[in-house]
Amino acid sequence: MANALVEPTEAQWVVKGSKFIAYAAPLSEPEAAAPWIQSIRALHPKARHVGSAVRWDQEWERWDDDGEPSGSTGRPILHALQSAEAVRTAVGVVRYFGGTLLGVPGLIRAYRGAAELALAAGVWMPFVPVQTWWVHCDYPHLSTALRWVQAVEGTVRSQRVDTRCVLEVDIPEHLESQWKARCLAYGSPLQLLDSTGNVL
Repeated sequence: MANALVEPTEAQWVVKGSKFIAYAAPLSEPEAAAPWIQSIRALHPKARHVGSAVRWDQEWERWDDDGEPSGSTGRPILHALQSAEAVRTAVGVVRYFGGTLLGVPGLIRAYRGAAELALAAGVWMPFVPVQTWWVHCDYPHLSTALRWVQAVEGTVRSQRVDTRCVLEVDIPEHLESQWKARCLAYGSPLQLLDSTGNVL
């Protein structure tokens, strides 16, 4: 089962005088990774390297060696994310050189080890994939719409309450068909729009 990090964490590891400072953070979207990694660089302007990896899901993964020998940095950090079954998560590891060359095997162990420490320090929750929907309904039917969202353990991201109400909801993917069938069977009082704006 995939896991999602609840809040940012950090950890440090010193190997032969080199200090490795690892940061892990949850992501709201894949595009949030790049500015987050830049913020780490800004915290450590004198650091020689900031290796990183991002795992949005099992298909969307990225890594960066940031000038270290190829394969010695970003990929080991990614392996730490994969071992933790982490998704929606980024890890950046700052290295301050301590005067002793570690070699590629040593770098692999150090970057992965620091990443694993930061991930182990985190609070995690099971990640449930969801789909976003919009529900349009007249006010008398709002309580029914809300009850059905709750019945499938969905969440309301936003709502506009008026004579004509609009709900933005996240529905767990494994219960999406059941929820859609119930709403559509209810008929015209409820109108469903998917994430692209198409009306069902």
